Amino acid sequence: AGQLVDHDVRKGTPDADAADDCIYANLSAPIRLSTALIERLRSRPEAAIVNVTSGLAIAPAARQPVYCATKAGLRFYTLALREQLKGSTVRVIEALPPVVDTQMNAGNPMKKMPAAECARQIVTAIEQGRDEANIGMTRALRWAESISPALARRITLRF
Repeated sequence: AGQLVDHDVRKGTPDADAADDCIYANLSAPIRLSTALIERLRSRPEAAIVNVTSGLAIAPAARQPVYCATKAGLRFYTLALREQLKGSTVRVIEALPPVVDTQMNAGNPMKKMPAAECARQIVTAIEQGRDEANIGMTRALRWAESISPALARRITLRF
C-alpha cells in the first residue's frame, strides 16, 4: 500500500508538493493511524498493527528516492513500535511486498505479483505468527542483504 511519486532529479526539478503528499500517505498517515488506535488496540485480548513497507525499505531504487525513504521510515517506526509493545496483546507486523500489480505500478515494466496472491501470503505470515512477511522477490532481496547490504543496494539502485 502506498503512493508513488516521480522524484528523479535527472529528469528535471521534482515537484516538492507531490513529495510531501507521498510522505504523508506512506509515512505520516500510518503513524497517525497507529497512534490514534493504540489505546483501543491495547484493550483488546489480541490485536495487530500491520504496516506495509516494501523491499525498497531495505535497499532503495534510484528513481524513487521519496517512496524508498518513506518505506524505510515506516520500517523503522514499525520495528521500534514492536519493541515498545513487546509483552502486550498488540502484535506489530511488517509486510514487505515486491512489485505488486496495482494501479500504482501500472507503468512499471517489471514483473508484478498479483495483488490477491500478495494479500494471501501476508495473511499466511500473520497466521504463522511471523513479525515480518517478506513476500515474493523480497525474500531474495532480504537474503542478499543478509550477506551484503552493499550487494542488495547494487541490485535495487539500478531500477
